Amino acid sequence: MAEAVESRNREVEASVEPLTPVPETVTVPRCAVPKHVREANKTNGIPNPFATLHNTHKPVQFWQILKIVFIPLQLLRFAVILLDLMIACPLSKIVLFGCDLEKGGPPTGFRGFVFRSLARKMARLYLFMMGYWNIKHVNRHNEDKTASLIVSNHVSGADAVLLMSQLVPAFVAKSEVRDWLFFGTLATALRSLFVERKVDKKVPGAMTGTEAIANRVQNAKPSDPPLVIFPEGTTTNQTGVLPFKSGAFRAGVPCQPIVLRYFWAFTDQSDACRDTILCGIRLCREFFNRVEIEWLPMYHPSQEEKENPTLYAENVRTLIATSMGVEKVPFSFTDKQVYLGKKPLSAGCPQWLESFGEARKYPDNILDSLFGFI
Repeated sequence: MAEAVESRNREVEASVEPLTPVPETVTVPRCAVPKHVREANKTNGIPNPFATLHNTHKPVQFWQILKIVFIPLQLLRFAVILLDLMIACPLSKIVLFGCDLEKGGPPTGFRGFVFRSLARKMARLYLFMMGYWNIKHVNRHNEDKTASLIVSNHVSGADAVLLMSQLVPAFVAKSEVRDWLFFGTLATALRSLFVERKVDKKVPGAMTGTEAIANRVQNAKPSDPPLVIFPEGTTTNQTGVLPFKSGAFRAGVPCQPIVLRYFWAFTDQSDACRDTILCGIRLCREFFNRVEIEWLPMYHPSQEEKENPTLYAENVRTLIATSMGVEKVPFSFTDKQVYLGKKPLSAGCPQWLESFGEARKYPDNILDSLFGFI
């Protein structure tokens, strides 16, 4: 085991070239994706962080076949999730009635206690119904409750629910989340930051996502919950870490890095290449799913990193990639859009997207989500 860890450490060190030394950490690199699945996911030796992963080396077991028999039960779990959201939405609006969510910030006092308790319980029920019976924490002693900025890798839409059930933080989210059932109300109440991917600079006061995040971190109030950011800007399948956007790092404040790991045997729990709802159905199909949160040591930027937010972001990215036991990959949200066929291949996109796109043709529909074994 020790030799395997040392070998993996050498591989990571060979693929990672931090611009400045990264502080030592006691974490041991651990990847949530089986090695043979990671190797099968490579094209020309390059990991594809957007593909749907398939564990084709593992034979179908009897209990996997039983999932067909218990499909009504799995659908019932999904129905309970919808009921959870339908109940939570009006309850949260009642609790928050009269609060100026846009300017007043999150509720305090007894109302704040009720609100946070409601958010935790509803989020936890949501996760339980999706098969996350237990949420494991690794190195929880590294958690700094005074941290105003939490940085994490991004795997699926469940990330926000997972952290909501544990911390009730604020999030940086795409503007559409504001209109989501229940979570839109919660996110607004927690003073989450909603950003537009495309900004019209001609509009007075309009800021890009990077500018808005930096402004929020610099002007955070003591009463504000910690701000969670997913600096990759999109979800991946846990086989690589995308470049970090430097917005939140421009403030130069210390950050709390964390790693989210979704372990699996038959089902890829990421929604990197799937519709979020179909991904949720696949998770409900499983009897149980495993997830853990690893708390890395608080990262205090050097003076050089404070003056160079790109350097700061890159070193935190290196720390998270090393802990995940995966490579840093030079891809972006735009590349993902090309890979998914939502944008044409342009001159600025790498040619490997074409070969990846040809190799990614797997069924992703309601029947596959209910009956698929892989």
